[in-house]
This record gives sequence, structure tokens and C-alpha cells, in this order.
Amino acid sequence: MSGAAPTTGRVEVGAAAVARLKPSQRPWGVLRCGGRRRERPGTSKLTSVSTHPSIDRSCGFTEGLCSLPLTEKEGRMATRQRNARGEGSKLREDLLAGAQRILERTGSEDDVSLRAVAREVGVSAPSIYAHFPDGKAIVDALVQQTFEELSALLRQARDESQPPGRLYAVCLAYIRFGLDRPERYLTLFERRRSLERTKQIANAGHGLMYPKGAEAFAILVDAVGESGSESRSRAEEEAALLWASMHGYVTLRFSTPGFQWFADEEHVCEALIRRATSPGRAE
Repeated sequence: MSGAAPTTGRVEVGAAAVARLKPSQRPWGVLRCGGRRRERPGTSKLTSVSTHPSIDRSCGFTEGLCSLPLTEKEGRMATRQRNARGEGSKLREDLLAGAQRILERTGSEDDVSLRAVAREVGVSAPSIYAHFPDGKAIVDALVQQTFEELSALLRQARDESQPPGRLYAVCLAYIRFGLDRPERYLTLFERRRSLERTKQIANAGHGLMYPKGAEAFAILVDAVGESGSESRSRAEEEAALLWASMHGYVTLRFSTPGFQWFADEEHVCEALIRRATSPGRAE
């Protein structure tokens, strides 16, 4: 048997050979049997073997070859190099990036499990525990990170503009974030989740927006207030209406790519502000 397991195709190992190897020497693709005999229908060859140093014969494992198909994604685990000491934060970023890719493919946060992220990134599931306790925590961190990116762009637009045009600058920054980074935007607002999960997030003290999401909305409220809103409550009402309008525009751009919009995003932004606020506030 060669020293390195192939990362694609099939891996074939003998039972006796596996028993003699240390766990660190096992070819990737040899899986835990779980104490039960697992055979393919119509054949005596098993689809997995124990990874314990001494194979548990009570599970029904017999001598012979076990054959395991490896997908390209699963093969990444065999080639991914360890991070250098002190670079644990890089693994965290890799995990978030892996979760992002899963959300882009499936659209559902229920598919972001520790095992799924481990396969995506090419690490063992236990190595994730130092960073996240479960898949939902990974999703929460990813959403927080994305809201932070949005908040940073809105703050920059606010700080680089003067009050007469500040509301327009903030709104245009929001729209362009959605259009320029559609996969990140959809992570915030379009991912599917169970009703129970939605209730858990809503009852977490910060609502469905997450802390950084609430910060982004507060920037919009302040910009609306500075543009001439008569009160804070009125500014919040107008900001919510404006946010709903911008979100509708951005998501329609995703879902109806063939539709010919009457104007570019700059003019759409001005029109949305006029309709969500008092007359003349977009200038």
C-alpha cells in the first residue's frame, strides 16, 4: 500500500493492514464502522471499517478489501495543510468561507452543519469546536461578519458626505453593496431557515437584524433624521419604508435579470428616497 492515499477515485485497504497502522497513518476515506456490520446489498464487501487502532471484530468486520468512493470535495481533506502555530484565526476565516459557499449552493442555513463545513474546508469536524460549537454558530458569525461589512460601507458613505446629500450617499452605498456582492447580500436576507430557528434569532435580544444589522439600520435612521424628519419616530418610520424599498429593488434585480429598468441605480435611489420621505428631501 502506498504511503499517501489518492484524493479521487477509490481507496482500497486490507483489514489486517489497517489494523497495523497508527491512526495518523490511515489513508483518508477509511471510516468508522460504528460497531455494526455495514455491507453493500448483494456483496460481502463492507463500505467502511473501524478507525480504532484495534479493529473491533464484534462489529462483523471480515478480512478482505473495503472499497470507498471519494468525491473531489472529500479529497480536499487529504491535501489541506495545517495552519502554522498561532494562525488559528485563518482556520476560522476558512470555516466562514466554507459556510458561505454552502449557503450559496443550497440557500438554507439548515445545511450548514459542522460535518458539512468540515467536508467543504477539508478538515476534521472536531477541529471546528475550538471556534464554533455547532453549525448555527457558524451561520451567526457569518451573518454578523456580513452585516459588519455593510455597516462599514454605510459609515464610510455617511462620513464622506455632507448632510444635504448624506441620505442619498448612504442609500446608494446600500444598493451597491447588494448589487456588487449578491452572494453576501442574500446571506443576510434570503437564506432559508426553520420557523423555530427564526423565533430563536428574534428572541435573542437583537431581533432578526443581529447587533451589526441594527447598527446599519441606525445609520440609515440618522441620515433620514438629518435630512429633515420632524421627529425620531418619524425618521425610524421613513427609514423602514426606505429600507423595504431598497431591498425590494435589489432582490428584484437578482430575480428578474432580463427586466429593463427605467433608470440606473443612482436615479432609482433618488426616486425611492422621494417616495419614502417628505417631498424634496432627496435633493
